Amino acid sequence: MGKIVIYILMIVVGGIIGCLIGTQLYNRPTKIEFKVSPYANFLCGVAMFTMIFMIMMFELLLDLWVLQEFQSDDWRSRLLCMLIDGGILIAIALPVLSKVFAGWIKGFNLDLCNEYNSDVVKKYYSCSILFDCILLLILFWNELRSDNLEVHVVISRVLIWIISVMGTWAGIGFKCEGRIDDEVKNYHISKNEIDRKYVLEYIRPLIIGFIFNCFFSMGVILEIEFMKWLLWGIYSIVMSGMVGMFIAVLWLNHKECYSERRSKKELARAIKKISSEHCVQGYYKTIQYALVNGKNEKYILIYERNVIWDKHENEVEGYFGRRQESVEVFDYMRCSHYLENLWKSRREFIRKGFELCENEVKDQLIEKKLKN
Repeated sequence: MGKIVIYILMIVVGGIIGCLIGTQLYNRPTKIEFKVSPYANFLCGVAMFTMIFMIMMFELLLDLWVLQEFQSDDWRSRLLCMLIDGGILIAIALPVLSKVFAGWIKGFNLDLCNEYNSDVVKKYYSCSILFDCILLLILFWNELRSDNLEVHVVISRVLIWIISVMGTWAGIGFKCEGRIDDEVKNYHISKNEIDRKYVLEYIRPLIIGFIFNCFFSMGVILEIEFMKWLLWGIYSIVMSGMVGMFIAVLWLNHKECYSERRSKKELARAIKKISSEHCVQGYYKTIQYALVNGKNEKYILIYERNVIWDKHENEVEGYFGRRQESVEVFDYMRCSHYLENLWKSRREFIRKGFELCENEVKDQLIEKKLKN
């Protein structure tokens, strides 16, 4: 009963925290810049560890099933069984994993960081494999000397995966660089200045994701009661927080970001009201506006939107600053076209801004690589 109450409290607290975070994230200014989020590193690390763990377990269970259940006199079937038992799936899995990881890294833009290089993937893969292998050895430690087939399969899989890690770092061509290449490499090392602050900022989410996955794997494989309870608690807080954040963002988006159909209906109602009122406010998609029926002038007032782009303040002011468009009469078609064109121009400006920032980062990294 006590655990249930604690779980409920965790869910409530997680939901409240998620709502607050979602509200804060939604209301913060739109900043046009290219910056890799630390959450991307964390998510990529968790996904990589999970995929490695799942493939290891799949390959182990498949090999065990083949040895126990799959019996055939056909030479092709026997050859296939020998290949599976010999680790052919691991040899296939490695380039597939590498390809998938490369896609995730590009998708999260992790390759557009100064601190990124291919060794990051190798190190994470090696640590994940070694940790899972150690867990399996701990699980079957007391049965290592038995003749049990399951133990034999586990030990053989552990050895093959460890060999794959060794091959990742000490494969063919290892230490085959010429003396000139060694001198050039040493020269670059002497010239390359490492900012430890940015390196730590880059790898910290990966380390946190790795530790989180380690606890999860230990709870699942070793069946430790305390870790199971702790993981369920963390899972409850995280999931309820995500739900709370989603609800908060959904509500604010419904309130301030109208669909095209809803925007046009709102505009039609506003034009109908303005004949008898001085000012009618509304939203057209993401644009907050007001129809003002003054004594001497009629105009559409566009409220300022908080957008930041360093060194482009004048352009931002031109697109997102406060402005007014004078009209003779509040005609629905004219007002609709004006707001729609303004929304499209703002959206295109933001898209090009982010694209320009990304290209600038790419050019800087390419220039730095060429110098090195």
